[in-house]
Amino acid sequence: MPGMDGFEALKVIKANPYTATIPVVMYTSKSGDLYMGQARALGAVDVLSKDEIEPSSIQKVMSAINVLPKVAVEPTPARHRDENVVSPVEEAALTERGSRPEQTDIAAAVPAAEPAPVSSPEHRSDQENLKRHLTRLLEMNTIKIRQEVSDQNRFMFKRMMRELKDIKTGRESQPPAPPIVVGPQRHEEKGRSIIPDLIIIAVLVFIGFQAHNILNGQADNEQQILALQSRLDERQADSRAVAGQNKNMQSAGDDEIKRKLFAAIEWSMNLNNQFDFGELALNDERLTVIQDLISRLHEAQFSGVVLLSVNHGDFCVVTTSSGDLVLPKPETSVQNCQLLSQQATEFAVQDQMSLAFVNFLLSSPLLSDQGIQIDLVSHGLDQPKFSYPEPTVSAGRWNQVARLNNRVDIELIPGKHGTRRL
Repeated sequence: MPGMDGFEALKVIKANPYTATIPVVMYTSKSGDLYMGQARALGAVDVLSKDEIEPSSIQKVMSAINVLPKVAVEPTPARHRDENVVSPVEEAALTERGSRPEQTDIAAAVPAAEPAPVSSPEHRSDQENLKRHLTRLLEMNTIKIRQEVSDQNRFMFKRMMRELKDIKTGRESQPPAPPIVVGPQRHEEKGRSIIPDLIIIAVLVFIGFQAHNILNGQADNEQQILALQSRLDERQADSRAVAGQNKNMQSAGDDEIKRKLFAAIEWSMNLNNQFDFGELALNDERLTVIQDLISRLHEAQFSGVVLLSVNHGDFCVVTTSSGDLVLPKPETSVQNCQLLSQQATEFAVQDQMSLAFVNFLLSSPLLSDQGIQIDLVSHGLDQPKFSYPEPTVSAGRWNQVARLNNRVDIELIPGKHGTRRL
């Protein structure tokens, strides 16, 4: 290619949105892990060397670009009956170190955690019933007081009208006054005419006294109504305080339920999170699981970070004539092979992702700065989950534990927003 090298051509292909999804296989005379890592980081599916091409390499590349079905992995040869058989003593030792391979099967057999029961809303209905009861009691007391005042006023009014009517009737039923005569009779007539006036005055005084009592009674009733209203306000304030406490308790309970649900999701996602030696940790199969998880979290209105931690097992390997690292035969002793920790192997995150996984991180509409984000981190060989046996065992036994440590852990961090580490 005159004018540019393979990396520049690969950048041009991946920069164009119409050709970015086309699988690219580089055919070059260059070799080395550094060159292959750079090619894959720029988006190449695989690299074929011009110096040495094997049929298996071509078949692997064609399977990667979906031209041929994926090559079935040869089953691991059965171990010798006397080799790699876990004795009771070794089994107890592995159990103490937490390194038994069967732990994955045991963990897979554990039933999924049942969702925590949702709290009942009965306490809210009790508060509402209490408030309605107090309101109804106040209304009944107010109506009763008003009815008593009205009845008392009506009674006094009728009594006053009856007394005035009696006075008027008595005056009309009196016999006509005798003829006016001179002398002592004028003095007697004046004495008789002042008595009804005195009676009327007495009646008016009595009516005024009764009216004063009625007004005092109304004032007392108003004070009682105000006292009842004050008591009702206090009870309503107490009810609101209790409701606020219940709301805070419910909010704390909801947060605890969410935390337990997130822990259950993480536990279920990490049950079968191992990947084989030489396989990409974040491949297309892993992408399907992550896409399903992100979609369900989006429907549940989850906001936060999904942290993917890539961990590698310290495999016992041997070097082929072409310089590749492969697993030895299971019966080989660990002392006759080399560990990855002795090879100074780098485990960069960008070298652990397929092209489809990278495209998902860069273009998925489900990922946003304010919604769901994915953070990637590689711990290499630093955080093994299972302890390794003594180096006197066989390579097959050692690599069983290494495969359990070859995993991708998923952690949900709600409410946190960070920057994707690619």
